[in-house]
Parts: sequence; structure tokens; C-alpha cells
Amino acid sequence: MKRKIVIGFLTGALAISSIIVAPSVETANAQSINDVREKKKQTQKELSNVREQKKKAKNEVSQIDSQMTETTNKIVKKEDEVVKNRKEIERLEEEIKEAEIRIAERDAVLKERVRSMHVNGGAVNYLEVLLGSQSFGDFLDRVLALNVIAEQDRTIIEEQKADKMALEENKAEVEKLVKQIEEELANLEKLKDDLITQMAEKEKLLEEIAEEEEVLDAEFKGYVAEEKALEQQLRAAQARADAAAKANSSGSSSSGSTGVSYRKSSGMFLWPAAGRFSSGYGWRIHPIYKTRKLHKGIDIANAAGTPIRAAAAGKVTAAGWHSGGYGNYIKIDHGNGYVTLYAHLSSISVRKGQSVSAGQHIGGMGTTGSSTGNHLHFEVHKGGSTVDPLNHL
Repeated sequence: MKRKIVIGFLTGALAISSIIVAPSVETANAQSINDVREKKKQTQKELSNVREQKKKAKNEVSQIDSQMTETTNKIVKKEDEVVKNRKEIERLEEEIKEAEIRIAERDAVLKERVRSMHVNGGAVNYLEVLLGSQSFGDFLDRVLALNVIAEQDRTIIEEQKADKMALEENKAEVEKLVKQIEEELANLEKLKDDLITQMAEKEKLLEEIAEEEEVLDAEFKGYVAEEKALEQQLRAAQARADAAAKANSSGSSSSGSTGVSYRKSSGMFLWPAAGRFSSGYGWRIHPIYKTRKLHKGIDIANAAGTPIRAAAAGKVTAAGWHSGGYGNYIKIDHGNGYVTLYAHLSSISVRKGQSVSAGQHIGGMGTTGSSTGNHLHFEVHKGGSTVDPLNHL
């Protein structure tokens, strides 16, 4: 529910982003745009990862669903086997009952035979039968009869043994068949339960991923709208700067060989040079080193030699070559913790320790040091740390 509220809020925010997100000219700077672009890039990466997880989860759900169908079909098939095998069990049980009846009947005959032999004296009775013959032929007949009786007894005994063995085997087979079916069914039912649990977990995961995707998608669209608004503000600021530079070009006779003047502003510092605003304060990929570095000032591009003016009255604390990449540079202390820096100059018109007034010519625009073209790199330091110059011009 909480995520739904967040999604609704973000979606609503998109509708008014051009009003709420759009900053003033002072805050619409490269730093804020870089921050937004970095957040947009990170959100897009997270959104891509979430969508990849969603795709993977859907594939897993599809696989589980296939396993579920396969297992259900096996259970149905096994249940059909159970019905078939139960009929076979019933047939075996009938055979067992018949075998038990035959065994019981033979047991009765054998018991009667044994009882008769015991009452009549056992083997002596056979001898009397032979001795009581009237002739040799009668003797042979009696011997043959006794052999037949003995053979029948042996047959009964062998059949008795075979039936008992068959009975035991049939019982073992029935028990084995029943046990096997029960185990297979139990395993299939367990597998089905496991698959149902897995399916529930995957569906829950899919729901969570879908919610996260909605949140990230709303955030990404918000950053896109914010980036667009900031770019519009910067373009508007640049247009005003260009218009101001053009309007002031009529008074450029005292400004040097470029024939342009510096732009005035309502902030505490004057614009230090006329030209095109080419880069703002903030994190960026360095154009030379190709690494992510903090751009500690703003860049104003114009022709070589364009006059550079002091942004405010102060004392020059540095004027010369900087080996760290600034090339020819100047630093001016304006008091109250404020210092300005001017870099990549083609010429320097002041010296260290000199006091300067606001708007005083201090040098010419160039491309010395780590530079890719003629421009002024302008920094504002407050209390020892760099700040965005646009907030003070």
C-alpha cells in the first residue's frame, strides 16, 4: 500500500514537474543538471536490472508451471495405475483364497491318512495287505495299488508345498505392489506441494518486482522532466547573457581588441568577461583526462585576447603561471572570505599585491594550461571552498 502511495505521488509530480522542478536562473546550473543526469542514469540502470529480474522470474514461473502440469499428468496417470493395480490385487486375493481352500482340503486328506495309519498300525498295515494276496498276480496288483496311493500322497504333499509357496509369493507381490504405488503417489503429491509453494513465492516476487519497476519508472520519468526543465532554464540564461553582451557591445572601445564588454549582473560580482557560457560548476567528465572530476568554476568562451575584468574590488594574491593546469592565472581576495580565480589567460595585466577595482581590466582570454580552446575558467571561493559562481554573479 505504501508503495502504491509513492507511485501515485511520483506520477502526480510528473504532471507539475515543469512548475516545481524548474529552478531559477541562479540554481539552473551545470551542477544541478549533472546531479539530475547522474540520478537519471543510476535510476535507468536500476530499472534495467529490475526488468531483467522480472524477465528471469517470469521464465522461472513458466518453468514451474510446466513442471506443475507434468507432475499433475503423472499423478493422474499413477492414479489410473492404482485403479488397475487394485483390480490386480483383487484378482490375486481371489487366487489366494482359492489356494487357501485347496490347502485346507489337502490338509484334511493328509490328516485323515495319517490318522488312519496311526490307528491301523502304520506301515505294518501295508505289509498285511501284501501278505494277504491270493496269488502272485494279486500280489502285483496290490503292490501297484500301494504305489499309486503312495504316489498320490507324494503328489498331494508336493502340491501342498507349491500352493503354500505360491501363496507366500502372491502375498509378497501384493504387499510390494501396494507399497510401491503408495510411495510413488506420496512422492508425486510432495513434488506437487513443493511446486505450489515455489509458484506462490515466485508470484509474490513478481508482484514486488512489478511494484519496484513502477516506482523506478516514475522516478526515471521525473528525472527526465527535471533535466528538460533545467536545460530550458540554462538555455534561457544563456540567451539573456548573449543579449546582454550584444547590448553592451556599443561601449567596447575601451575594452580591448575584441570589441566586446563584460556582462553586468545583479549579484555581488560582475561578470568577468563577455562571451558564451560553455560549461557550468559541478561534476563532469573532464574533456582532457576523460575522468569524472569536479569542475570548480564556470567557463566563458570567446576569442583570444577578450578582456578579463575583476569581478569585484580587491587585492591580487596571485598572478603568474600555475603548474597544476590553470596556466596563466590570477587570484583576487575580496575580503569577507571571498576569493575569485581567473585561469587559462593569454596575458596578465596586474601583479601580486596590487589592489584592483570592480571591472578593472586584469588580463586577456586564452587557452594556456590544461585547456581545449580559448575561454576563461572563473572560480569563486567562499571560506576556502569553491562555490557555484552563478549563485553570486
